Amino acid sequence: LCTTNSAVAVLIDGAPIIVEIPGEGRTMPSVVSLLAPPAKAAGAGGNDDGEEKEEEGLGWDAVVGREAIALESSAAASSSADDDDGESSSSAAAVRSKTYRHVKRVIGTGGISAARNAGIVPHLLISSSVAAAAGASAASFAHASGGGGGGRKKGKKGKGNRKKKRLKKKSSSSPGGLPSLLKQVEDASTDPALLSGPPPPPADDDDDGTSSSSPPLPPERLSSIVLRRLFDAAEQESYARTGRRTRVTRAVVGVPAYFHDAQREATLRACRMAGVEKSRLLIEPEAAALAYGVGRDRMAAQGGERGGGGD
Repeated sequence: LCTTNSAVAVLIDGAPIIVEIPGEGRTMPSVVSLLAPPAKAAGAGGNDDGEEKEEEGLGWDAVVGREAIALESSAAASSSADDDDGESSSSAAAVRSKTYRHVKRVIGTGGISAARNAGIVPHLLISSSVAAAAGASAASFAHASGGGGGGRKKGKKGKGNRKKKRLKKKSSSSPGGLPSLLKQVEDASTDPALLSGPPPPPADDDDDGTSSSSPPLPPERLSSIVLRRLFDAAEQESYARTGRRTRVTRAVVGVPAYFHDAQREATLRACRMAGVEKSRLLIEPEAAALAYGVGRDRMAAQGGERGGGGD
């Protein structure tokens, strides 16, 4: 589960094998589009067991990966056509969607830490007070790290002043002007990051598309949709190899080494939302080291089998 692209592997004979994700390849863009299902006529029945599945609790169909990117491009083109023609486009009226990307940047964050990603993570909700605090924090850090120009460069007094400034800055904030680690974890609980929800789907054929937005979505809800697609790909690979339909019940998810406790717990929540209750986290440097060790051991074993028997 990565910020830009995600991948999934399964264990085959004790070795991890990257799974080809249908329609994507070995990696899949971590992009999610939520689109309204067709309006139901009065008295219409339930689902038609189609390929697209309505996400529980959202009332919207979810599209992931390259298909979501294509839908986003289509929506942008439709919007441009509407502006040029001065009237609604039939394609825009038929498909109302909202696309989310880079969600991992704000999973398990809140307050200033989340607000600093406003220019990167689309549809991120930020209060005016938090936005002002984030701007002040960034400006303060830029001033402190930019150098005063006229400060003393020699002498014990100048060195002492610089040391005191460094200690003060270290105690109040993290690198990059972020709040302290304890404050980041606290903000994740008291002021968690949220993304604006898409407009609610039409209730019937008479809906005019002017209804208000859905409740905000936590980042882990959207990450769970990406994870579910990855788990589905793993299950399809298992069926192709064994002929038996199985469900993913346990998973190991890679996370960055810098993730704090709140970010780790949010990732675990995303796994549970995706239907996998038993999951463990593995920091990415350790995952890389383990992968190297597994590959090296296999190569050594294969080399011994091929070269056995002496010179």
